[in-house]
Amino acid sequence: MSNIELNDKKIQILNVAEKLFSEKGFEGTSIRDISKEAKINIAMVSYYFGSKERLLEALIFYKTVDLKLQLENLLQENLQPLEKVNKLIEIYINRICLNKGIYRVLHFELYNKKEKKAFKLLQN
Repeated sequence: MSNIELNDKKIQILNVAEKLFSEKGFEGTSIRDISKEAKINIAMVSYYFGSKERLLEALIFYKTVDLKLQLENLLQENLQPLEKVNKLIEIYINRICLNKGIYRVLHFELYNKKEKKAFKLLQN
């Protein structure tokens, strides 16, 4: 996934997917919903991403690709340990503020998985 080439149409689809996934969840959002909101042919999503799962994977990559570089740069900085920790916190807070949608998607999906797991345990 690290070699994903993005054009304007892919970015548009990713942004719409992020919005809808954060509002309705991954399972609650269909490819049809995404294509309708993005005003594109439904086949275009499959053409660019292959599946809804691959679209989510591309979205996560798109929104987090520069985090690794930021962390590597922080490690190289000549700062006191406490200053590095403070800068690390600042990086994460800024990322969350600038990328609320993807973090909402991730939280939504993690919460739903925990709920499903707890429901299965109750059934046994």
